Amino acid sequence: MVRPADRQTDPPRRPHTSVQALENDIREWIATWNDSPRPFKWTKTADEILNSLADYLTRLGAHDRVNQAELTSETSDATH
Repeated sequence: MVRPADRQTDPPRRPHTSVQALENDIREWIATWNDSPRPFKWTKTADEILNSLADYLTRLGAHDRVNQAELTSETSDATH
């Protein structure tokens, strides 16, 4: 969660029309950040992040593909 006071140092929230435009905005943000750095503060626990990722992968249907790939890899490793 970004607090309103932090918005001034956030990268611009707009689509970039070219890679060069994106690079320019990133470099500008880095220069501004380096003038007044502050520590990153996690707003979620590791478990919350991992659960969110698991939910996302489930929605994509990727969870089954990942498990299948792991099973295939374990099976082929066991036969060698």
